[in-house]
Amino acid sequence: MEVTMKQMEGFALHEGTGAKHEFCLCGGQSETVKFYIVPKVLGEIALEVIVSMCPDENAV
Repeated sequence: MEVTMKQMEGFALHEGTGAKHEFCLCGGQSETVKFYIVPKVLGEIALEVIVSMCPDENAV
């Protein structure tokens, strides 16, 4: 799986925090991904996270 935090106005990713996390996830498993953000404005901010499946090189 690949989880990406889309860069948008209103916030910045905390220094040292990556915008993309890649990991393997098998059936029945779960994974928690955290993005640390720093708001640049008061009030509501838009967040967009994109999740996609990576090709499995070991698939039968």
